[in-house]
Amino acid sequence: MGQGCCLPSNARPEHVWDLSRTYQEFSTPNELKMMETIRSQTSDLFDMKNNEHKTMLLRLWKAAIPGEEVPDLDKPHERWKYIGFQNARPETDFRAAGWLGLKHLVHFAEKYPKLLHRILAEQRYPWAAASIN
Repeated sequence: MGQGCCLPSNARPEHVWDLSRTYQEFSTPNELKMMETIRSQTSDLFDMKNNEHKTMLLRLWKAAIPGEEVPDLDKPHERWKYIGFQNARPETDFRAAGWLGLKHLVHFAEKYPKLLHRILAEQRYPWAAASIN
């Protein structure tokens, strides 16, 4: 059997990517530090009881739907679906992405508000869910 769709069975690529290589071989110390910070944040779960997490969720609402009254975060609200969450309780969409996923959404929403508003107005895909999953 061959080695894949593009190489004949007897072909030997000159460079085979060694999965045991580490990022240290091609990253600066600052890049390594940043990667470790990001990697450590992937295990931080989103927690609706955490005030910092709630504050970030409010920032997301205000950036995505400016001028609209902020809902009670302890109750479901259908407008979360407009932002692109899968249901009326946004916290359920952070299962995999956790706290880092929310930080990502807020960063995008606050840094690129015009683009976000255009994406949300077009409603071609669920922006929040697609961005963090």
